Amino acid sequence: MASRSLPVVLVLAAALADGSGLPRLGFYLLIGAVPAAAVAALWSIGELVETVRTVWAEAFVRLQALLSGLVLVFVLVAAAARSQTIDTSTVPPLSASALLACLGLFALQGALALAGALPPVRLPDRKLELELLEGKKDAL
Repeated sequence: MASRSLPVVLVLAAALADGSGLPRLGFYLLIGAVPAAAVAALWSIGELVETVRTVWAEAFVRLQALLSGLVLVFVLVAAAARSQTIDTSTVPPLSASALLACLGLFALQGALALAGALPPVRLPDRKLELELLEGKKDAL
């Protein structure tokens, strides 16, 4: 779980550094968030490969893996856009937008993790339902 929370902490710290007028610190925090986000994305893909093949679990894990990959892309964009302006005291708009997109994706991942903690709705077994229907036909 620490591998998933580290990118969140680093991106949040970068956003706070930008808000405090320390864009250079924010840049270095984003540079640190790149490998952390890559590890989190690879971890999610590993979970996708190893997940139990139920419809609910597979859809949930696929969505988490997709969101982790998108976080990695946005962290890379935010760090790359900032690399050219490291000597100035401004944050490029592209970097700020990518940083906000990361925070939004983290919020969505958190909401999905809470939803994933709920028990899935079980669909009735079609084979059992057909057997029950055939039993009723035989009784008639």
